[in-house]
Formats: sequence, structure tokens, C-alpha cells
Amino acid sequence: MGIESGYEDFIVNNVVLSNNPIRKMSSLSQSILSGIDYKACKYRRNSNFMYLHDFLESYNDYSFDASSVNGPMIYPLLISSTEIRNKLFEKRIYVATYWPNVLEWTTKKMYEYYLTTHLIAIPIDHRYTHSEMKRILNVLKTIL
Repeated sequence: MGIESGYEDFIVNNVVLSNNPIRKMSSLSQSILSGIDYKACKYRRNSNFMYLHDFLESYNDYSFDASSVNGPMIYPLLISSTEIRNKLFEKRIYVATYWPNVLEWTTKKMYEYYLTTHLIAIPIDHRYTHSEMKRILNVLKTIL
């Protein structure tokens, strides 16, 4: 099993849900979401983000004020290499490719194309601890 098995379900579900109208959230979803400690989740995300940023800031082609980040979904590492994503994948670190449709709508000369192919969206969400962040950094240290 593992994350690989869920990815196929994600793709199938994405196709099934495409172009459907927006509907009301189910009672089950509302119940599940009401049990989440959002404050703790935001704290963990911020902590993981800064843990990575302390090391990756000097490698990141995307500069930003990290003090203004609050509850991020990922750590955005913009890097000139296109091999990092594959190397992370080989080490079972999965980074999403956002906006794959942009590759069809743009040319290689456009900045949007560059962002889609060079932005490494490192997972930092509340499921991960500093132990996982350390593992990601150790892999990145051998790549960067």
C-alpha cells in the first residue's frame, strides 16, 4: 500500500469530479472536519515551513518574507534544476506538480511554464514532524 496506491484513486476521483457543480458539504465531512485542531495544524505547518526555510533560503530562487507566512500548504522551492523532483521521488518524497494544464497552455519560453516545471512544492503539512523535515533536508543536501 502506501501513498502510491492512493495516487491512482486521486486521479480517478479528479476526473469524476471535474465539471460538477459545487454542492453542500456532507454531514460526515462536517463531522470529520469539526474534530480537527486547526490551531495546532497551523502551528505545525508554520514550524515545518521555518525548519526547511532556515536551510533552503539560500538555495531558493524565490525570495519572500518568511515572517509573513501563516499556515502554508507547502514550502515553495524554486530551483533551476528539473531533476530534483525525480530525485526526491526516488527517495519516496512526493512533491505535487501544480498546474499541469499550464504546460499545455504555454510555451517553454513563458514564466508560467518555468514555474510549473521548476517549483518544488515540498510537503510540510501538519501530518509531518521535524523528523520528516530533517529527512527531506538530508536528501536535498545530497542533491543541491
